[in-house]
Amino acid sequence: MKKFILILLPLILTWISITKANAQTCEPIYGGGENCPNGNLSISKMVLNPATNTFVDNLGLNDGLYSSGSTVSFQVKLTNIGSSTVSKITVKDIFPNYVIFNRGPGTMDFNSKTLTFDVNNLTPNQPQTFNIYASVVNDSQLPSGNKDFCLINTVMATPPGGNSVQATSQFCIKNSSTMTSGSNNMSNQTPTPSTTGSTTNISSSPHTGAETLVIPLLVIMSGAGYFLKRVSKSVFV
Repeated sequence: MKKFILILLPLILTWISITKANAQTCEPIYGGGENCPNGNLSISKMVLNPATNTFVDNLGLNDGLYSSGSTVSFQVKLTNIGSSTVSKITVKDIFPNYVIFNRGPGTMDFNSKTLTFDVNNLTPNQPQTFNIYASVVNDSQLPSGNKDFCLINTVMATPPGGNSVQATSQFCIKNSSTMTSGSNNMSNQTPTPSTTGSTTNISSSPHTGAETLVIPLLVIMSGAGYFLKRVSKSVFV
């Protein structure tokens, strides 16, 4: 029994080492996704930073932002890390929302937002780079609000009879579709009359009613009576 175990143990260890060697080692990518070489193929995805005009793995909200209508530039790089030429590789680049395919290799399916192209005869250690361009939609097609947001673009490559490898790249969009509700809240209101500076001292002005004529009328009547009294004396004397 001990001899059987001693014979079996090296075989088990050898099988484990082979399994580990053939297993994929995936590298996490900032912003989501993984870069997973499958033993023969490696893929990377980069995006142009509009602030520095250099290609980077990912962009955050504090980096360069793309605006509506601008062109987003991507680079996809395929590398054959094996020892023999890979005859054909099928690449699928999946576009996120709010961007539209502009130009690049292959054929674009606008319904699935997927660009597909083939890479033939990729030789070992001779990476090939492909440029892909997308356009940000207009302001009217961006989500309403004033918050900038980020998107992730995913690319996938499949060699014949092998496992697919994929990579992602994050970029961010400056949202200019802010709704200006309340901007006309003053112009549409009816002005409220102001009492400041109004003629509040009108009570000090002389009245023009009937009572203001009593005193002059009494004076006139008194004078008329005095005049008639003098006339009557002069007549009868």
